[in-house]
Amino acid sequence: MTTAATAPSLASRCRRCPTTGGSVQATVPGSAPVWRADALADRLSGESGIAHHNHYDPQLDAFVIVRHDDRPS
Repeated sequence: MTTAATAPSLASRCRRCPTTGGSVQATVPGSAPVWRADALADRLSGESGIAHHNHYDPQLDAFVIVRHDDRPS
């Protein structure tokens, strides 16, 4: 798992990403079971109280974990 900064271009392609934006918190390799990305997104949501979700990005061949940014853009 690697930590990433922000990548709005990645998040903007996902229907689950909020329109107010989001930031990529981590990536999980595409070869890993999807439940690992699901579990990480759930854990980060619980720890921070801020919604996270994951989606697969084919350009990275990885699942990206996105933290929802509830601030207006």
